[in-house]
Amino acid sequence: LARLFEEPGGVHLRIALAAPTGKAAARLTEAVRTVREDLKATTIHRLLGYLPGSPYFRHRADNLLAADVGLIDEASMVDLALRAKLAG
Repeated sequence: LARLFEEPGGVHLRIALAAPTGKAAARLTEAVRTVREDLKATTIHRLLGYLPGSPYFRHRADNLLAADVGLIDEASMVDLALRAKLAG
């Protein structure tokens, strides 16, 4: 992330940070605070806009996230179905 911010226009990047669990998201937020204090991680479900009682999310191929960069922490812990939702 630090390297991205050093690129021309990098300070204007919209960055989405997420992790599989709330605890992991909190740890990610603490880790990136050394780079930029205004970045905050969330859970993947919250990032995508989980629609309760449905297998769908608010953000998908026809309603993309407003982000230039997406960083998913602990991606190895994300199941295949949720990875597919992340990919759009």
